[in-house]
Amino acid sequence: MKYAMTSYILSGSFGSGRGLWSGPPAEYSSGGVKPNGLEIRVARLEVIAEHTQRDISELKTDVRELRKETKAEIGALRTEVRTDFRVMFGALITVALGLAGLMAKGFGWY
Repeated sequence: MKYAMTSYILSGSFGSGRGLWSGPPAEYSSGGVKPNGLEIRVARLEVIAEHTQRDISELKTDVRELRKETKAEIGALRTEVRTDFRVMFGALITVALGLAGLMAKGFGWY
């Protein structure tokens, strides 16, 4: 019954939309039960819930992949920054010592 209801819903036959309890009650015939408005809406909500669960699981997977990629990029960035810092610190020390030497020579300290 669930799959028949799903195909009925996906075909676009949703009833009149006159409110929560709109539509006639279920009619019994020799072929089974004909769905009323409430059953159609419940089946539609079930389909929406299934799609929402699938979308959420896809989002979780995407977030996990993004987190892994971000961790790898941050690790590479840290290595690069560490290397740049060492080069800049070495250049700063060299400039400071050179300036101190020029000042000592200018003031006649040696």
